[in-house]
Amino acid sequence: SAQNLSGSGELIIRKSSGEGTPTPGTSNLATFQNNTSGQDASISIIAADNRKSGLQFGRHDDIDVGSIRYHHDESVKPDTLEIRVSGSGAAAFKGIGTSGDTGLILGKNYDELSTSPLSDFLTVQGALAGKGITISSSNSARFNIERGAISNNLEIVFKTSQVKQWSLGNLGENNNNFYLYNGNTNTKFVEIAPLSILN
Repeated sequence: SAQNLSGSGELIIRKSSGEGTPTPGTSNLATFQNNTSGQDASISIIAADNRKSGLQFGRHDDIDVGSIRYHHDESVKPDTLEIRVSGSGAAAFKGIGTSGDTGLILGKNYDELSTSPLSDFLTVQGALAGKGITISSSNSARFNIERGAISNNLEIVFKTSQVKQWSLGNLGENNNNFYLYNGNTNTKFVEIAPLSILN
């Protein structure tokens, strides 16, 4: 049966305190401490291989209005770290750094995507209502795309209803020219060559 620990104090689990103990805030309910020099501190949440481990953030009428969940390797969303806000999926990290189906998803859960498995490392999807991505800095900013070799693709794709209409870049043309391609056939509509070639 569940044990109810109530009172005006806080839960303190202390393995070491060699570097000192900070003063907790008035809302602090629990402290886990192991800060002798050279020591780490961690909390482990262990679940079955086909289920998830998580932290839930709740209020009086909703126990998990926000949460962080890790779905383990035999679950329906294997090796996926999910962040939920207002009871819905806000972001998910799917197998980053591993082979196979990997990526970062913003705005949806992995199982709510219109295309699965993931085709890109970063997917932003949902009811964006005209909103997108902003890169802003008072000290200049840039958007960098590196393809590694002239035989590799470098492409920005424009779609309508999941159908490719136009794209910008260079589709492994073995040069450093810049192209505007038309449709799924990748017909070259505009070609821009470096000035040294034109001269």
